[in-house]
Amino acid sequence: MKRFILVFLVLTLQLASAARINLYLNDSYLNYGRNISLIDISKEKALICVNNEKAIISKDKTKSVNHVSLVLKKVYKDYIRVDINVNCEDCKCDNNCTNKNCIIITKKEKEELKEVSTDVKEEINENISIELVENEGIKSGSIIITFVILIILIIILYFLVKKR
Repeated sequence: MKRFILVFLVLTLQLASAARINLYLNDSYLNYGRNISLIDISKEKALICVNNEKAIISKDKTKSVNHVSLVLKKVYKDYIRVDINVNCEDCKCDNNCTNKNCIIITKKEKEELKEVSTDVKEEINENISIELVENEGIKSGSIIITFVILIILIIILYFLVKKR
């Protein structure tokens, strides 16, 4: 039973640190020194850039890029819903935070994404500027609430085990 509680705590703490955001085309999400930009969208895939490192993420699959775990939850016409978990709290922004090297898409990436609208391709090829969106990260209040809920669950589990 103690192992179950430990596993439950570890899994819950990871979920509490992830952020689910809507990321729009050509916009960025900045958190813990990591700039996550959405470059392009396809039906079930998205081309993202994390501090000048490109990756194609697929729906409901975890992808780790530049100390950031990404899970694509939903794909819309001009934005995606994605779970982001930055695994690098001491990281700082430097020249890589602009994601300028990611704006031009290679032929291979275009083939992998398929069915991208022509106006989006034109915007990307014109090297448009990407607007940074500052995010304060997880509020201390939400962390405290998570710990209180965990403590209550542990107490309930303890008494349930003790009754048996």
